[in-house]
Amino acid sequence: MKRTTPLPKMLAGLTALLLLGLLAAAVIKRPAGEPDIARWQLSEPKVPVSDVPSGFEGLAFTGGSIFQAHAAFFRLTEDSDTDILYAYVPAEMGPEVSGPLHLRLRSGEQLVIEDADGAADSFQAGDLLPVFEDGAQYSFTILGEDEEALGTEDVIFYYTENVPSMYIETESGSMEAIDNDKHHETSEAASYRVYLTDGTPDSSGQCTIRGRGNSTWSQKKRPYNLKFEKENVILDMTSCRKYALIANFWDSTQTRQYYAFLTAERLGLAYTPQTQFVNLYLNGKYQSLYLLTQRINVNGGTVQITDLDKKNERANPGTDREDVETTVMETGKKDHEALACAWQKEPADLSGGYLIEFQNRYDKEDFWFSTETEHMSFKSPQYPSVGEYEYISNYVREAEAALYGNGRAEGSPENGSPGVSSGDSGQDPSSEGDSGSAASAKASSEDGSAVWDYFDMDSWARMYLIQDFFVQSDDEYYSFFFYKKANDPLLYCGPVWDFDLCLGNMNCGDYYKTSAQTLWLRDGRKKWLHQMDTYPEFRARVAQLYLEELEPIIRDLLENEYDQTVARLETDTKLNYLRWHKNLDYGERTGLVKTLLETRVQFLHDYYTDPDAFHRLLFHFAWDDFSYYVRDGESMGFLPTYDYGEKQSSYQREANGFITGWQDAATGELLSPDTPIYHDMEFDPVYIP
Repeated sequence: MKRTTPLPKMLAGLTALLLLGLLAAAVIKRPAGEPDIARWQLSEPKVPVSDVPSGFEGLAFTGGSIFQAHAAFFRLTEDSDTDILYAYVPAEMGPEVSGPLHLRLRSGEQLVIEDADGAADSFQAGDLLPVFEDGAQYSFTILGEDEEALGTEDVIFYYTENVPSMYIETESGSMEAIDNDKHHETSEAASYRVYLTDGTPDSSGQCTIRGRGNSTWSQKKRPYNLKFEKENVILDMTSCRKYALIANFWDSTQTRQYYAFLTAERLGLAYTPQTQFVNLYLNGKYQSLYLLTQRINVNGGTVQITDLDKKNERANPGTDREDVETTVMETGKKDHEALACAWQKEPADLSGGYLIEFQNRYDKEDFWFSTETEHMSFKSPQYPSVGEYEYISNYVREAEAALYGNGRAEGSPENGSPGVSSGDSGQDPSSEGDSGSAASAKASSEDGSAVWDYFDMDSWARMYLIQDFFVQSDDEYYSFFFYKKANDPLLYCGPVWDFDLCLGNMNCGDYYKTSAQTLWLRDGRKKWLHQMDTYPEFRARVAQLYLEELEPIIRDLLENEYDQTVARLETDTKLNYLRWHKNLDYGERTGLVKTLLETRVQFLHDYYTDPDAFHRLLFHFAWDDFSYYVRDGESMGFLPTYDYGEKQSSYQREANGFITGWQDAATGELLSPDTPIYHDMEFDPVYIP
């Protein structure tokens, strides 16, 4: 990577350069009444200039017209696949905001900068640097105190634009221990600070950082969890203590989660996490565009219900949770043990709060339980007592029995959609004083009245709309939550989480056209929300909410926000592509999503207004059923195949074969894009022989 031939020693043109820097600084507009020192100085200095490492390891850059040794800084970012270093300049350090960059370097060393024309100058720590051209390549050579070359690198400069910068500096100055821990058990103390694009400091403080996520963690761009030392208002989000840095690695537009969370909040789903885009710098190195998101958590997160972990601690003063023994609970499963904490005393009221997650990866959890159709894990309490475990697991089983007790269930317990009799539910050992206890539950009835004794119809209907409209690929497998408040018999759905695989971007492939006119939950994902949709009153509520609330929200987003967001994020998303070697067309990818949204919002309007005008085409993929709806006598105009841009994932191609067409499941006749449709039909895939 390094050139072995050092550049000749060169005389520094510092006088001319400093004059240029002062002239540039003179024309830079500053926020009124705000001194540069206040804008750039850290609340807690980290590394004195005298302790800066030698050579490129110590090379860094700061902004502001007055050099501050302890200001926020960024470093060069190495591209492991090329022989080039990149300087991703934060928006608030751009020349139009803060003037020329300042050099941070070990005392006594010099940086020699040579441009493409061969012109060169040398600089020392604290010097103002020339304004670098966006996208231009330079040669950097660092000379030691004896003026011998310590190394030479090619450096390309790029400028971020419209997104605030978040700097996180770990205590060790490294992310190695955290990044090497696939179980996310390693955390490290760190400091954080956030700057707006105009250079205004937004927030700062102390935190801990650790890894997070499952499939994304195996990629180079990794997600992280942050826990602030104190609650803080950051980028105008409501005060919170726990945040996630969402990598959006699988989302080429970087915006799917943002739109889903924004829509859920506007639709009135309680405790929806707020989000803001940031350009992340870890120990000075650019990690690219992230979505800073409030975490779903009872203790320091967004979910404001009773914290049973705290109540358990208060009931057992002087007892450290790590000293509490665990008890193996009965689950009916032999492949993985489920645990509960054997606290000596339990709170008097065990009725809430509980935050529960549908958990297909239950084998990685200690505190979990099973129903007839699902595996569930405890989000809160994180360490349930035996009584709490028995209370909520029995209560959820009983609610599920009511849900499936209407005779409309499909399949068997093996496929996740069984019928369950009310006699299968357990009895709540702590029912006294709780109107939602087993003792007060009705037997399930044909009109569904017992179901809504357990489930809050409104929140589940709103979640149904969010999951279905966005065609959320992981719905009710992972990252799907519901909660129960204390002294409230109802189970509430939410908050939303994890929407990077939606809007045509699915874990099974790219299906933008098919997703536009599907009823995803009704025809494909046969779990709790699908089962609720078999109740007429629930189906009517969903249609009402769509026409009166969700449709106006989506149309307003398309008319007044979508294009603006695309324009605002264009530069920063393209730098994200560059940083992580994604050869993608930003305009094409955002255009696909916009077309899908426009088509889908109109289709659902037409369908919920007159459902009898449509026929269902049901495609039997190996991974699930996927529907597409067309009006009577009309054709699809495409097929869900590669030739029409509907692309199977590589995993699906390798596991099941390459789909070249679709044939009528009853007659074997091939479906054409121009085939007129006059009734509901089902199709099987045709694979390459």
